Amino acid sequence: MIPRLLLVFSVALLTLDTSLPADAQASGGSGPQSGYTFQANSRVVLTDVTVTDRKGNPVHDLKASDFHIFDNNKAQDIASFEEHRRDDVAPPAPRVLPAGVYSNDYLVHPPHVLNILLIDLTNIEIADQMYLNFQLGKFFDRLKPNEPVAIYARLGEASVLVQSFTSDPALLRAAVKRVMPRFPPLGREYMDDFQTLRQIETYVGQIPGRKNVLWFSGGSTFFLRPDATLLEGQAEWRALYDELEEQRIAIYPIDARGLTTSGSLRMLAQHALMSQVAEATGGFALYDNNGIAQGIARTIEDDGDYYTLTYSPHNFTYDNKWHKVRVALSGTYYTLSYRRGYFADGTNTVEQRPSRSRTRLLARGATAEELPNEHAPIIFQASVREGADHSVIHTAEANARPARQKRTAPFTVQYSLPLDAFEIKMISGKPTVQCGAVVIALNANGTVTARHAQEITFTLKEEAASHPAGKRLPVDVEVQLATGDVYLYLAAWDVSSKRLGSLEIPFHVDAPKPAHDTHASQ
Repeated sequence: MIPRLLLVFSVALLTLDTSLPADAQASGGSGPQSGYTFQANSRVVLTDVTVTDRKGNPVHDLKASDFHIFDNNKAQDIASFEEHRRDDVAPPAPRVLPAGVYSNDYLVHPPHVLNILLIDLTNIEIADQMYLNFQLGKFFDRLKPNEPVAIYARLGEASVLVQSFTSDPALLRAAVKRVMPRFPPLGREYMDDFQTLRQIETYVGQIPGRKNVLWFSGGSTFFLRPDATLLEGQAEWRALYDELEEQRIAIYPIDARGLTTSGSLRMLAQHALMSQVAEATGGFALYDNNGIAQGIARTIEDDGDYYTLTYSPHNFTYDNKWHKVRVALSGTYYTLSYRRGYFADGTNTVEQRPSRSRTRLLARGATAEELPNEHAPIIFQASVREGADHSVIHTAEANARPARQKRTAPFTVQYSLPLDAFEIKMISGKPTVQCGAVVIALNANGTVTARHAQEITFTLKEEAASHPAGKRLPVDVEVQLATGDVYLYLAAWDVSSKRLGSLEIPFHVDAPKPAHDTHASQ
């Protein structure tokens, strides 16, 4: 029987409400923030601040005493202070995996800041897509080897990974070519910004540390609707900003239309919303500018250098209101980018999404403790091969083999799971592990086309149970995939501890080769 965790997980992707249940968030859906830990009893506010001088260059070697923080205009005491430089830690050499093998092992040693390009195709016209493609190509050609980026694209109802972290310009260009050009989807006015940002938050939230999301769009789709006045209600925006703060995600909205001569009220409203999102999350907006490639490069270069400050608000109460945060530096002229507030949502749940748990962050120090191992995501490998796995025994614990559909072919996703990531229990006097796995496939339009899940119980030998390190659990999940570009979302979890790991795989299914006419050849 599929566990509640999986049911919610599957429904989340199908309905594109990307929330996870509270137990999944607490145990596996959110990775540890590097240098910080969870604290449920107090509100500790964490703020990442980038500081640049008059020429736009990062400012280094500032001290905690140089900063002043205000919460709702009340001065606060800085509890911790840390400077981050992108050159402080050399990124580890990328692990070379065999051809056709994928892994989420980049989560083990991620850099202190990650840059994600999100191409939102719900509202970029064809001509603007071609211009964006040209600008992205210029950026890829100047990308440094130690500055990898990942590319996500919103193709319709869903956002998908089209290229994992790399600095290889050929791979990045090929990824963009797979998704552009394409016509904007029908009904795009109802594919709103909340869905887009919550989807990307779900995908990248498991990665520890700061995440910069460079969001390319043709302006908010909200303003394509006759009821755009709904934007006047800020409660949902503020709850979203709180979730992004929780996962340390800064949004950098970039208008793919570049410099335009349009002065329409719609475009002005779209640009105002871009500025609001950037300011609230600690990024900045770029619009009415033809230098998109230079803007991307400058963002990645500057925002790899930043300061992390934390404070506990004086006389804090959970009043379910938006608290404004202001950071200032005395004396010298500097430009600061940081989150401008948070939502104090501890008691009144009317405006909250009740299925989400809130993260409280405590700075690294003498009283901070490392997160227990069960909070870290499961790191695993997977491969995809054509054909059904006839060796799989389908029992009452596993779903029935997926039914064959027209114009599809069977594929088997082969998981290789680390045994020491799972809780070993004694069942009927034998050491046992219970694990689950799911495969969800989306097509080139972002529509879910296939999904399959199963649970498996492994009975271990005494030697494996006593020394699980280095040993693997093989799990195979069969799924029917249609011809063309396919985006696979994989997840594996421990049924006992609810610890979870996920992996996204851009994949292509070749059309079946036509059978040879042996009679004609003879």
